[in-house]
Amino acid sequence: MTQENKRVQNRLNAEEEMHGQSTKNVQSDLNGQSRENTDFAGNVQQERIQTAGNAEATVGDVKKGSHAELWRAIKFTLFSISAGVIEIILYSILDLVTPWPYWPCYLIALVASVLWNFTLNRQYTFQSANNVPVAMLKVAAFYAVFTPVTTVAGNYLAETAHWPGILVTLLNMLCNFVLEYLYDRYFVFGKSIDTNERAKKAADDSETHVSNK
Repeated sequence: MTQENKRVQNRLNAEEEMHGQSTKNVQSDLNGQSRENTDFAGNVQQERIQTAGNAEATVGDVKKGSHAELWRAIKFTLFSISAGVIEIILYSILDLVTPWPYWPCYLIALVASVLWNFTLNRQYTFQSANNVPVAMLKVAAFYAVFTPVTTVAGNYLAETAHWPGILVTLLNMLCNFVLEYLYDRYFVFGKSIDTNERAKKAADDSETHVSNK
């Protein structure tokens, strides 16, 4: 083989080697791109699953919160009815057996029903672990305004306008029910709802029940 033929053969071998290396590089790039596409698709799918899970959890939390708020309102209503029964009975007894005018009978009955209602709602409705004296002071502030207004207005309706005392008391109780629920829910117990031992035990039992499913 002549010198010229050797140079041609070497050049051909070099070109084949370069072509083979180029082919390997292209294949490697294609494989790398394929892996990246697969990883990207996997990440997108995982994000979709996570987003769906978060959305489902959010909907579940909203439903749970709505159910809890409805049940809280029902308990407050039931306890308020029991307090109202106490107030009506005590007012009626005082009105029948004493010569007092409307306002002292109403005032005594109101105080008794407030103490009853506060104790039950704090423990069972709002399940609050907040400081009792502080909560009582907040409730006292509410009644420092509510009591004189309803006492004076009620006394006027009963003694001057000659409305039946029971009717006046029922109207005061209705106002008391609506205003006190809003006041207790968002001011007295707002930041301490579901913090006492009863609420914590219920939450633990719920988590245990869910994990066992």
